[in-house]
Parts: sequence; structure tokens; C-alpha cells
Amino acid sequence: MTNLSASQILSARLSALLLADHDSTTVEHVVGWLGAMQGQDLASVKWSLGLRLPELTEGDVDAAFEQGTVLRTWPMRGTIHLIASNDARWMLEAVGSRALSGVEKRWDYLGLDRSTVESAGVILEQALVGGKRLTRSQCADALNEAGIATTGQRLYHLLWHSSQVGITCFGPSIGKEQTFVLLSEFAPEQRVLVGDEALAELAWYFVRGHGPIPAKDFAGWAGIAMGPARKALAANVGRIREVESDAGALWVADELASAISVNGDLGFRKGILALPGFDEYMLGYKDRALMLEPGSLQAVVPGNNGVFRSTIVDCGRVKGTWKRNATKRKVRIEVDAFEDLTPEQASGFELAAQRYGRFVGLEVEVR
Repeated sequence: MTNLSASQILSARLSALLLADHDSTTVEHVVGWLGAMQGQDLASVKWSLGLRLPELTEGDVDAAFEQGTVLRTWPMRGTIHLIASNDARWMLEAVGSRALSGVEKRWDYLGLDRSTVESAGVILEQALVGGKRLTRSQCADALNEAGIATTGQRLYHLLWHSSQVGITCFGPSIGKEQTFVLLSEFAPEQRVLVGDEALAELAWYFVRGHGPIPAKDFAGWAGIAMGPARKALAANVGRIREVESDAGALWVADELASAISVNGDLGFRKGILALPGFDEYMLGYKDRALMLEPGSLQAVVPGNNGVFRSTIVDCGRVKGTWKRNATKRKVRIEVDAFEDLTPEQASGFELAAQRYGRFVGLEVEVR
């Protein structure tokens, strides 16, 4: 294979991320294909699914969450992701547990100690056993009644820790309230992967769902050092391969590489994409130069504060940002383009916005 061009890389990534035509029809399949989807903002990850499954509505996504085939927890980098339910425990053990390194410093700051934190886990387990689902405030009540104060940031930390060690995970929301459930009851069937095998599977997930990617992107995504990352990638011989490109050496799934060899450029999905702020298309890569014009990152992540704005994407390139303000009956969408959109781009975004309105069940007004 000759060097991949920038256009081929973008086209391949759209395909890998299921933002081009694909055969997936269920939430479970999309999440399983991507391995993990950034999920700290629930509305954002729901629309990430809606984009990839245009026949579904937000209610359909909620129903999938309720079925328990996917769940949200902290599987890597101490960050909430949406993952396949049967991947939860091995991911927590393989990479999630790394977030516990040095946690004692946080305990000192919050006035906690190991005994208190472990007791909190036991209390939450007892409160949730039997298929119960508790909101954050109900979890706080259970801890407070047992003599463990949940003031300030202590509640968040105790809930995070109990999920990080595999006791709890997020459950389906009750209305707009977060809930927690027991991982062992909500997702009793778990795959068993350990050590190098687990890291190799994680590498396969990432390359399949994000490639072509440099090794540093996998290391950053998984929260591991470059040595183990390269070893995990190399362990997937027969599933992925390393190729040369205008952006340096990149890893790509064999099937996708073969398709590029045959077809040259895979072609882009027709129409503009209205991506949510935390979509994997923006967050899955360290170097975003291929997707963004020079100097435009500040407009997407103001102040470099880690909070990404929703983006307007045309043929893999970010053309601006958008934000929404919803009322009971209507969602108003404001566009902030980096430069004037062409009539075709403006029309394409209008269609993308209407798709979002259909997903959330609201009339749309674009400004």
C-alpha cells in the first residue's frame, strides 16, 4: 500500500467511527464496535448514538440502556465512558484501576481514609442489592445514615471509587436523575480477559473503531505507556497492520486497509454532520490537525478547558460549531461557522439539525 493521503485518512476514520454508511442497527453493536464512547455528558453520548443510528429516537436509546446491554462507568483514565456491559470488569481491571494510583492524596484532601472509603463501598452494595436502583441523592442518604459524610466533593469521590473497583456502575436514569446499580447484578455476564490479552483486545477495539491511528493515540486513549501500547498493537497481527501515511506511521484494521487498496478513497458520507461536543471523532485523537483548520481549535475548546463544543463537519473537516437551547416544544440551534457556509453546506446543516430534532422529539429552529 502506498502512503495514505490526508483525504484517505479522514475517509477511513469516518468509516471506522461509523459516521459513514454501515450495517449496524443497534445501540449494542455500535458501542461494541467502538469499544468505548466518551460518556461524561449523557445527552452528548445519546446523540452520538443517534447520529450513527438514524432510525432511532432518544427513547429508543433510553430503552437500550434499560435493557442493560450497555452501561456507563469509569473504564479508563478516570473518565466516564459508555461500553458494552460484558466488557466492564476486564476493562476496569486492565486499565481502569490505574486511576487508583496515588488516590490517597485525594483522600487526604477530602478528609477520607481507606477504611472509610471501603466502608462506603460496602454500604452502597448493601443498599443496592436485590436489583435496586438509587439516585445520587439516595446514595448520599444511605452513606449519611451510616455516618459517612457526603459534603463537598466527597459524594462524587465515593461513588466514583465504588464504580472504579467494580462494585457499582451507572444505571439507567430515572427522569433526568443519574442512578447507580450493582455491577454484578446489572451485568452478571462478563468476558474474562487479563494481562497482555486484555490490552491487546483494547488495542483491537481502538484501531477498529478509530483507525488509522498512531500508536500514541491508543496509548493516550487507554491511559497506558507507549511501550505496552506498542506491544498490544503488535499482538493483533492478522487483524490490524501498520501503514505509512502523510501523517507518519499509522495502525489500521486489515479489512479497512484492503478496502482502501482496492478503492483508493472510500468516499465521504453525503451531507453535513452535526456532531455533539464529546463525540469520539474529536476526542479520540491527540492530533486534530487533519480535522481542523489552523487556529480553530480554540473555537472548539475555548480556553483549552477540556469542554468541547458541538461541531459542524463536512467531509471530515470541522467547519464551525453549534449549540442548542431546548424548551418543552422547540430546540433552537445557533450556528457559529469559522467562515461563511456555502449554500450547500447551510442546507446540509439544516437537514442535520432536523435529524437532531427528530431524535429528541422537538421542533427545530436554526439561527
